[in-house]
Amino acid sequence: MGSGNSAGTSNASAGTGNSAGATGTAGTAAGGSSAAGGSAGSANGGSNSGGSGGTASGGSGGAPASSCAGLTGAKFCEDWDKLPTGKPNGAYSVSSGVVVDTSKAFSGTQSLHFQKLTKPADGTPNINFTQQFPLASNDMHGRAVIFMAQAPQTTSHWNFITSSNSGGTEWSIGGQYGKFELVCDPPDNGLDSKTAFPGGKWVCMQWQFKYPGNDNTTFVTKIDGVSVDQGEFTGANSKGEKWKAGTWSNLKLGWEIFGSSDIDVEFWVDDLAFGEQPIACPVR
Repeated sequence: MGSGNSAGTSNASAGTGNSAGATGTAGTAAGGSSAAGGSAGSANGGSNSGGSGGTASGGSGGAPASSCAGLTGAKFCEDWDKLPTGKPNGAYSVSSGVVVDTSKAFSGTQSLHFQKLTKPADGTPNINFTQQFPLASNDMHGRAVIFMAQAPQTTSHWNFITSSNSGGTEWSIGGQYGKFELVCDPPDNGLDSKTAFPGGKWVCMQWQFKYPGNDNTTFVTKIDGVSVDQGEFTGANSKGEKWKAGTWSNLKLGWEIFGSSDIDVEFWVDDLAFGEQPIACPVR
């Protein structure tokens, strides 16, 4: 598999091998910005490849109440249920093609909808957070419950989550060939995961991007509490590369492809939270 982008430019995607010292993505975290209802997962502390409390993929029953209620310490948490439908307004910037609506939700009745991009899906809908940065610890933990209608199988690399830093690199989590593609760019250090990017169901994605002030950085990506292939390391990854970083300056969720998609692209994000502590997946 190709390691980076397929249309000249690159963006980052991050990931891989050993788990030496990477904290788990489980405990609570969060004091959210708009929560209601139910309870958040309890803290699990964070060991190396452990998991997060609870899973988001299961179940057909009714939607659970908000997973923002009860979280303490997060920089941001939003379940989208208290916002009016339409383009959201908050401590973030939002592009066209991103709205709050009732078309699909994991908790409550609303979520953030990245509206359908018709193949080749060359638009760049996104929500971008800068006001919450920098983080005092430079240790970013995040969680988002996501539903991608269908995962592209294209040979072109695409990004879903990205974060830039003062070290001049961008880390990202995305996909290529229907699987996760994890990249630090420059110099376009790409990790080709064997884990399929999930489509057609709700899943909980968790991540950790940590810059400790040296090159022993930590990268973690998990789905429903389990690290994706190539998706957890501190220091050198499975290729012997150490990803460079600096002070994190933003967090962006959305769609960006370096080439073209083989299918239409549409997805939803619910129960989004990030901060400086591990944040549990909501339980369904």
